[in-house]
Amino acid sequence: MIVAGIEFPDNCTSCKLLIVERATFSQSSICTRCPVFVCRMPVTEEDKMYLPMVQPDDYREDWAIEWKKFFDGEIERPRLVL
Repeated sequence: MIVAGIEFPDNCTSCKLLIVERATFSQSSICTRCPVFVCRMPVTEEDKMYLPMVQPDDYREDWAIEWKKFFDGEIERPRLVL
């Protein structure tokens, strides 16, 4: 998936935060800011009920860069500046 011009995984299955964050998932969870989670586009007919919360081209570029560093293993957790 391409978000803010950067390539990301298509799903959460390989995310290092998956077990930790999903156990305590809420609106304040880091997952709710992740481009994979908020920009996910429907792929199959069953996915049609999932619409992206943010269009991939509208996602913040500075956050996308942080997430890319996280997914590439450069940092342990993205630092998302408001």
